[in-house]
Amino acid sequence: MQSITVSELTGRIKSVLEADFQFVQVTGEISNFKHHSSGHFYFALKDENAQINALMWSSLNKALSFKPADGMKVIVKGRVTVYAKRGSYQIDILDMRVAGVGDIFLAFEQLKEKLRKEGLFDKSHKKPLPQFPERVVIITSETGAALQDFYRIASRRYPVISLMLINSKMQGAEAAMELISALETANDRKYSADVIVLARGGGSAEDLWVFNDESLARAIFRSNIPVVSAIGHEVDFTIADFVADVRAPTPSAAAEMILPDISELRRDVDEIDDSLTADINSKLSRLRKAIDSIEMSYHFRKPAERMKDLQLLLKTIDEGMRSALTSRISLLKIRLDNIENSYHFKKPADTLVNAAKRLDEIKIKLLQRVSAGLKDCSKSLDSSASLLSSYNPENVLKRGFAIVSKNGNVVQRNAMLEKGDSVGIRFYDGSSNAIINEKLKDIENKESKRPD
Repeated sequence: MQSITVSELTGRIKSVLEADFQFVQVTGEISNFKHHSSGHFYFALKDENAQINALMWSSLNKALSFKPADGMKVIVKGRVTVYAKRGSYQIDILDMRVAGVGDIFLAFEQLKEKLRKEGLFDKSHKKPLPQFPERVVIITSETGAALQDFYRIASRRYPVISLMLINSKMQGAEAAMELISALETANDRKYSADVIVLARGGGSAEDLWVFNDESLARAIFRSNIPVVSAIGHEVDFTIADFVADVRAPTPSAAAEMILPDISELRRDVDEIDDSLTADINSKLSRLRKAIDSIEMSYHFRKPAERMKDLQLLLKTIDEGMRSALTSRISLLKIRLDNIENSYHFKKPADTLVNAAKRLDEIKIKLLQRVSAGLKDCSKSLDSSASLLSSYNPENVLKRGFAIVSKNGNVVQRNAMLEKGDSVGIRFYDGSSNAIINEKLKDIENKESKRPD
């Protein structure tokens, strides 16, 4: 037998196929549908046992009254062609119409409705994601791009996160059982996981079909730890997406959703720090003004002057009483002179004697009143002097008290001191310096609970 080239063999196959199948009409289910940027449709047409590639040029598919999608059952008319460079054959579709819902799509919808009725999709069962997760378990293939995408975003946004990988198959007949086992492992206490991520890159409907497994859906629902599904691309939806606590369109988007941005956190902390510093400085400024106002008040600053004012007031009262007494005596003298010059004064001596007695009585009463008034004023003065003396800082220090100051300001409360502060202590007979070695918070609390 003479050897021929690959091109020759492919050419013969192309001639036979295209000659024998110039026009075909085929019923099948659409899978892995792609609408290319050029406008052409590319997909696979399949049944339960086989599949064949298909394409429909943009010039023809514009006339369709519907938009094809995965799982849709269609009847196509076209011809079989061979693409020699790849050694593949496909149906070049001339016309297409809907035949009904595909078996795979129907199974998907039936399971979706069943789980929905059981409440597996209810929002009330959705567990919230922690604001600041510490440990994230990612279930994916260790060789897949999903792991690298997630790790890249996590390293940039939140480098302090602890990532743990549980390797698992992500497609195929055995993938469902491995994923269920991985979920159970991730829920083990030894992992102390805050979030579990199911991550897989894009693929055809068949590639992602494992995530429509009912047992896997129930395993996700049973998880005590929030589960994030990051499966396929944004347009891909699986049963796992509906059951998961959070659905992310891609593995990269899952990392963005789960992990805070550390640069934003730093900005927030700086803003809070600036705000607290401004509030503290404002409050300290108000307290300083209040203390300065008290220190500059008349009664606090000059108790001795207050004593002098009271003494001056007492002197004024004394002089007023003496003036009133002198005036009253002068009036009495005038009256006596008038009596002496009156007609009755020239009468017998007994009239003069009676007048003299009356005058003595009046003098005695006046002296008694003046004496009593002076005693009352003296008592009031003594009481005021005693009160002011008790307020005198020097006398307070004599009783065993001391004045503590910090940076020239009087320390009124324990909260004004910090460990390591240098303070001055003034006693009655001198001053000393001290360092605060320890603050007793229990004393501070008791002081704060005293009634005003």
